[in-house]
Amino acid sequence: MPSKPLRRKTCVLLATLAGAAMGTGCQNVRVPEPLPKGWADNDPHARTEFWYRLSARPVATNDEAFHAILLYLDGADSSPDYAARVKALQGRKMLPTDFHQASDEPVDRGTLAVALVGALKIDGGATMRLFGPTPRYAVRALEYRGIYPPSSPNQALSGGALVGIMQKAEEFQHGSPADAPAALLPAEIRHPGGPLAATAARQAEIASKTQAASPPSPADDGEGGKHLVFSIVPRHAFGLNPNPATSGAMNLNINAPELASFVADASSDEEMGFGRIQGIPGNPLFLADAPEPPSAPAAPKHLNVIVTGVEGDAAEVRKSESDPWVRAKTGMVLHEDAEFRTGPKSAVRFIIPPDQTFCLDSQGTTKVRQAVAEGNKLKTDIALSHGRMRYDVAPIAAAGGGAGEPVRIEQAGLEHDAAIRSPNSALALRGTKVSLFEQPEFDPEAISLTGRAIYVNTSGRRIPFGGARRAAVSGSQTSAVQQAAADALAPQSADLARTEFENHEISVVIQRGGFVRGDVVVGNLHLSDFAKLPGSLDFVLQWSGGPTAALNDLNLAVFSPRNTRTSPDFVANPPFTVSLTPGSPASEQIRSTSYPRTSTSGGAISKNSVGPDGLELASWGKNHPAGTYRVVVFNFLDASPPPSQTTNAVTYTIDVFLNGKKLITTFTGSVGFLQTSPAIAVSVPANPAATPAVARPSARIEKGTKPARAARKPK
Repeated sequence: MPSKPLRRKTCVLLATLAGAAMGTGCQNVRVPEPLPKGWADNDPHARTEFWYRLSARPVATNDEAFHAILLYLDGADSSPDYAARVKALQGRKMLPTDFHQASDEPVDRGTLAVALVGALKIDGGATMRLFGPTPRYAVRALEYRGIYPPSSPNQALSGGALVGIMQKAEEFQHGSPADAPAALLPAEIRHPGGPLAATAARQAEIASKTQAASPPSPADDGEGGKHLVFSIVPRHAFGLNPNPATSGAMNLNINAPELASFVADASSDEEMGFGRIQGIPGNPLFLADAPEPPSAPAAPKHLNVIVTGVEGDAAEVRKSESDPWVRAKTGMVLHEDAEFRTGPKSAVRFIIPPDQTFCLDSQGTTKVRQAVAEGNKLKTDIALSHGRMRYDVAPIAAAGGGAGEPVRIEQAGLEHDAAIRSPNSALALRGTKVSLFEQPEFDPEAISLTGRAIYVNTSGRRIPFGGARRAAVSGSQTSAVQQAAADALAPQSADLARTEFENHEISVVIQRGGFVRGDVVVGNLHLSDFAKLPGSLDFVLQWSGGPTAALNDLNLAVFSPRNTRTSPDFVANPPFTVSLTPGSPASEQIRSTSYPRTSTSGGAISKNSVGPDGLELASWGKNHPAGTYRVVVFNFLDASPPPSQTTNAVTYTIDVFLNGKKLITTFTGSVGFLQTSPAIAVSVPANPAATPAVARPSARIEKGTKPARAARKPK
């Protein structure tokens, strides 16, 4: 058992944090119509309209944010007013019981983060785990998982950022569809048993519709399969005569089960002015325009846009900006200027024959700006307002590559000139499987599963990427290599003699009457106890309990030069209460979120030391990054906000060694209980061989006041 001073210090911590009041500050801004009339209605169209209008709001209010959370969780919001929404979220422990902000105040990111970590069941860091979510640590937990953009708890949110966060939350729960081709709707990707099981279930459903619809008898397609030949006739086909015998008709070969599905879903949309499917025999042509005289140049042929899959009840389409939004249904036939939008847990898939498939995933809006054929060249231009658009150039087949091709057009040698454009980036395509993601405050991201594409980054540069394997590029990156490096999580810690160092550390502590519990060593340790340090670059924290031999838990955190808010690269030890049970899901979650043992650049942290005379090390191997490292020390817990009064201050020292040689003059400081020290900036050179025995001066205080006592420089 830990000694009485240590147990007493833990009790002080509990009392301090339990009694701390978390102020929210003053909010003077008010938003007219915090939830405009009609937005809170619960029919599917009203819910979809809410998300669409919210994405354009410059500021999101508390009322809109809480309505959005309830819609996402329950699919509907039964609360009659703002007070009821607050009460409903408090009942789910997603808002504090003393929450008192007004409905028309801008929602701050900390308040939304507290609600979301509850909705998504995220434990977060040590403070959240032990005492419940606070705005600061809830924001950190969501940033770490990519659900939040870089944020501070008191920042307000735009409506577009709120919509983007909700999309990220959905993908956190159900997985991102970005690594699947556009032929698969998100639910088909996540179908139990995988995409093939989803395809089989879909084909069985189509087969049952086939029997009920009793379509015309299929003809032999000459390849052993049975296909129906029919015409898709736009109701208003660009001013052309809609008579399929003359012009405006697209004659396609479609297998009988798919036809039955299309007919069953599409025939009721004629009164809305959409095209519909007719069982009219014809020839399998790409686009049957009126024949031109041989001397006349070939006119561009406008391509139809056909809805082939809908998921959820928040997917809608309209023919143009001047037309009303209607619920998307399989089999709808549209054309240029068509727009699509989706809400949460919804998606819509559409094709532009003969070989282009698109899927707009949840929380997205897009428009077909151009879809034409000029000879063998297909020109497609898609405007993505926000969300994720997936795109395939491949023979159009049933989802998952099932039996048969639902659309077969007999024309070869096609050339594609396709682009997906978003407000901050673009993707130029030349026959591939790709996706483009765009949401306010998040970096745009382009992914190629197969084939080459050109990404226009946020700086306007054209970046070729992709090939036979998956590749990704985002934001202002100039190559897929940068993204791959950012995603590389394997720490370069093979150079560290961690096992030898830890074995000696445990042996010394036990010989002196101490003990080890989990990742905690309790007892006296000194740097002089070790003839060899574990790494090529070592940051060493030491402290002393003084004449009273007080037991303390100081913790070390070291941030590498590669550390950023969006791509953390640091190592740290947590409070001893977390380190006592390594391997438990709760402890590992806390460590991975807030106190990582290893970093992406190769750093590693030693065991958590508790003792009168304590010692902790952060080490990097020979391939350590060069640049400025930041060293921070905190007493037990990096509490937020820290106590205003310093109590039980503990004096500590920091030493840094490069290849066993001292890099800086010993730095001395002190830190009180639940307080965090100012950051110490340490410059580490790239060439270890050029490092002198003592560098002067290589450390500086990055912020805060001068430490209590500084060590003398050697003469």
